[in-house]
Amino acid sequence: MRARTILAITILGAATASFAQDQQFGVRVGYSQFASGEMRDALGTGRLSFGLGRSPKKFGQKFRIDTDLDFSSQSRNGNRLLLIPVTVGVATDLSQDVTGGAVPYVAARVGLAYMNYAITRPGTANRFSATKIVPTMNFEVGARLQKNMTLSARYNLYQKSDGFDFNGFQINLTYTFFKF
Repeated sequence: MRARTILAITILGAATASFAQDQQFGVRVGYSQFASGEMRDALGTGRLSFGLGRSPKKFGQKFRIDTDLDFSSQSRNGNRLLLIPVTVGVATDLSQDVTGGAVPYVAARVGLAYMNYAITRPGTANRFSATKIVPTMNFEVGARLQKNMTLSARYNLYQKSDGFDFNGFQINLTYTFFKF
């Protein structure tokens, strides 16, 4: 529990510092798919996800603190899942030439995820339910297509729970509309 408290304080501090940077915020819509066949059998092949993302006003930055908030929910055949990860990490633009079109970037983030699920393990009558906070991380590659639009792909990793593997791929489109 002490490690989670320290991690939460670290994330909060880094997120607060990141908001002090010159930022713009936007909404994100994405498509997620589980890497685990068991999860695809229990909950289906894919789900929509929504989130809040941010990007710098200035492109071509070497390193910057990056935060992310995501919401995804899925239900099928009486099974349900809600994931809300909050992550903070580092991002860097891979091109310093910001005069042209797309500006590619990479990001790595860690954090905590709220997880709420009720799943009957496929092929058995065993039902598992839990509401918990678990460690999470993600790795993302993407490109800023325009001043206010970003296309990205990421891999999300979550701590296993009751033997379930919630890891998966996600493709996102973020539209930025709020700047300060």
